[in-house]
Amino acid sequence: MFERTLESLIKGLRSHRGADEVAFVATIQDEIRHEVRSGDVQVKAEAVLKLTYLQMLGYPPASYASFPILEVMAASQYHIKQVGYLAAAQTFNQDTDVLILATNLVKKDLHSSNPLEVAVAVNGLSRIVTPDLAQHLAPDIIGMMNHSKPSIRKRTILVFHSLIAHYPPALDQGWHRLQEKLDDADPSVVSATVNVVCELGRRYPKKFLALSPQLFGLLTNSTNNWMLIKLVKLFGYLSPHEPRLVRKLLPPIKSIISTTPALSLLYECINSVISGEMLALDDGSGSSDELAESCVDKLAAFLEDEEDRNLKYVALLSLVRILPTHPHLVGRYHEAILGSMEDEDLSIRMRALDLAAGMASRETLRGIVERLMAHLEEPDTKKQKRGTAAEGGAAAALRKALSSGPSVNGPQATTPSSLVSTSYRQEIARRILLMGSSNTYAHIDDFEWYVGDVLLPLLRTQEGVADLVRGQLIDVTLRVRAVRPFAVEAMEKLLGDASWSIGGQGIEQLHALAAAAWICGEYHEHVLNPRIAVDLLLPTGLLPGGAGDGNDDDQSDIRVSTMSVCIHGAVKLFAHWAASLSTGAGSNGSDWDDTRLEEVSNVAALLSERLNLFVDQPHCEVAERAREYAHLFEFVLKDLEGAQRAAAASKPVGEERAKKQAAQSSATPLAPPPTDESTASWGESTALNLTASSSSTSLSSQPRGPKSLHLLSPLFTPAPMGPVAAQAQKKVPPPPHLDLRTSLGGEWSVVMPEPPAKKDKEKATGAEPSSSKLAAPSGSKKTKKSKRDEIDRNISEGKSKASSSSPKLVDDDLEDVPIVRLSLSDLPGLAESSSAGGARNGEAESKSDGSKKRKGTRDREKDLLQEVEEMPPGVAGPDQKDGAASRRKEKASSAKSPPSAATLQQPANGSASKAVGVGTPADVDRGAETPSPTPTMVKKKDGGKAKKKSKRAAAGVMID
Repeated sequence: MFERTLESLIKGLRSHRGADEVAFVATIQDEIRHEVRSGDVQVKAEAVLKLTYLQMLGYPPASYASFPILEVMAASQYHIKQVGYLAAAQTFNQDTDVLILATNLVKKDLHSSNPLEVAVAVNGLSRIVTPDLAQHLAPDIIGMMNHSKPSIRKRTILVFHSLIAHYPPALDQGWHRLQEKLDDADPSVVSATVNVVCELGRRYPKKFLALSPQLFGLLTNSTNNWMLIKLVKLFGYLSPHEPRLVRKLLPPIKSIISTTPALSLLYECINSVISGEMLALDDGSGSSDELAESCVDKLAAFLEDEEDRNLKYVALLSLVRILPTHPHLVGRYHEAILGSMEDEDLSIRMRALDLAAGMASRETLRGIVERLMAHLEEPDTKKQKRGTAAEGGAAAALRKALSSGPSVNGPQATTPSSLVSTSYRQEIARRILLMGSSNTYAHIDDFEWYVGDVLLPLLRTQEGVADLVRGQLIDVTLRVRAVRPFAVEAMEKLLGDASWSIGGQGIEQLHALAAAAWICGEYHEHVLNPRIAVDLLLPTGLLPGGAGDGNDDDQSDIRVSTMSVCIHGAVKLFAHWAASLSTGAGSNGSDWDDTRLEEVSNVAALLSERLNLFVDQPHCEVAERAREYAHLFEFVLKDLEGAQRAAAASKPVGEERAKKQAAQSSATPLAPPPTDESTASWGESTALNLTASSSSTSLSSQPRGPKSLHLLSPLFTPAPMGPVAAQAQKKVPPPPHLDLRTSLGGEWSVVMPEPPAKKDKEKATGAEPSSSKLAAPSGSKKTKKSKRDEIDRNISEGKSKASSSSPKLVDDDLEDVPIVRLSLSDLPGLAESSSAGGARNGEAESKSDGSKKRKGTRDREKDLLQEVEEMPPGVAGPDQKDGAASRRKEKASSAKSPPSAATLQQPANGSASKAVGVGTPADVDRGAETPSPTPTMVKKKDGGKAKKKSKRAAAGVMID
């Protein structure tokens, strides 16, 4: 007998809550471990039941009870069998090893005559099914779909879905039986079949298109709302794969939307219409437009329901999906949509924000942006009061409890901005910028409003969007010519705003400073006070290490970018300002004088001092720009100092007195016309004055200041900058002479040029190169000088070729004898001539005595000659078996006797390649003998392979 029942276990757990619960549960598990070993199936079933209850409370399942659970499942009593299947469904998983033993057990229960046992087996199988169980039990489940009991048929169809999930081929096996159950006489069986078909149709939509006629009949004839919801969802999955199905579905779905009072069915119909792409149908009848209008009207009614926020949310979600195809229909309810942005639910506000961004047009953009900007204001800037009736019950009580003090007008409602978190503020700002820049700013009709009332306030007040605002400020100023003066003026005010501290260390201030520097530098002609702007563009607070400077990597990158732009913009602004003052084309139109010279000198000195602060920055771009401009300003300052000294030296002594007299005369009233005696002199002076004024006007564009003031401005006068589309670069063809597909690799001929002294000497004397110099054994008809000239000319024309006959290397130490490296292993059986064509000059050896390469070559040649002389008379190659002794004698005699003059002379008719003794490349490939006058073959002792041998004095060929 068991020690305690399930009821006593529950009472014990309630009485041992707290620290004693763990010890109590351990005691219970020890009791269960003994009870499951009992031979009494009733005790074993009670132990399994208690173990299942502990597992439901969160305690881990006991692996030792797996086999006892199977024993309880196999019991003959129904109430015990039910406990076993419950425990199996609760504790078994895909990795339970004893499940393989449950196959025959479940199959036996499925074919039981007791409907209760069949039902409990089907229910348990849906939870413990595995791929193996599904494969073995699929025929039994498919056969039971024709069971006489509707409840069994319904359960069997539902468990069939679980079998298909673990064993997909079961769908093909039971397809016809599933199709038959759509026409079953019992409505519960049909509803279960529709549920299974709906779930499977989502995974295999094309396969279930064949069931469309039966499903359409159920859609038009059924009155069960839940089954209609499933059918509508199923057709939403099928219609994208069969366009003809949309025309068939529009009338019944439109009828359901117009007549059904069930909100759940109404929403599912609208959702299926959208997901099934039924609103995009263009058949000319206008039925899709009527359906879209009906859907939008129903969703707008959901927006007005203040009691059910779920309906409000799903309505906004559906309107977002309808907006791309029918924006004019959604725009009718923009007031209700914008009103939803003041809802306390964040998810509703986000969906309303999505709709507001999508509804923006040229007519509605300004109102929507102003409405959104109101949500970005500080909570103290706007107060709204609502009565108690406008508040919901729980929300009003909570707000009243949290209010700081009593109010005579009732509880105060918070402003919209008080409901907005920081992340939501950033999202609103991003949506505003997205609406403004949509379609290349096509929705903006007043760019001064956009710059002054949208971009600049966002730059000042919102965090996280400063980089976007900076980009749009520059982009708008670049694209819209009419807004440039206003933008430059706004940037000047922003630079001079001490309350915001634009030279501070914040990310927003850095982006603002970068935008101001770019705009003021690029459109300098609109800057009203360049002298002050130059000072403000390079503040000392821009340097890293100041107060509030962080170590954030993002901020460091932004600071580097800002410093680069500010250095460039400040120098650019100074360059054009100084040049305009020098030519008298300044904004105030004043002429160049000593006052202007002193003013420009002071600003140049200040700018040079600020630039020197950025020279030592670790970032290469900032340091490079600062260093280059600092060096230029050193030259400008020296020139300005010289101009000041020259002006001081040439200043007349009575200049100050003349200025005072001129000031007094200008202060007195004009004198009357002169008398007759002085008429002539007065006319002459007037003519002179007019001539001087006209001449000064004609020369006003000529530089009057120091020439150094015009040194910088040409650096910043490129072609006018304009906007470039993203795909514009692809439309620009490359230059015709540029071939980007030519490989840069390949073989290259490296030829060292001759010493210039020797070239000049030969050119002056007009002498031809010495005949004793041997051409490279490459088969070329040209001398070394002509070949070098040809290669140099090919390289200069971009047509250099890697020729196999070109010499690979000509050393400066071997000026007289060109040397070619040859691999003898590639020339088997090649005979060598002792009388190689050409001759070596005696002076060449004396000139190259210091060359290590030639010395090593000479030693190897001597060793080879010695080896040949010591070769025994019986040694011969495979191709020299006959007449070896005679060839040795000829070789020895030719080695001792000097070459004749006829041999040294090179033929001028192109036979130089045959006189060298190595043969042409064609001869080498064919293994032919070299056509030399006295051929002599040289063989090694160890291999019998023919190696090429020649005296250096005769051929000048280096042997590897």
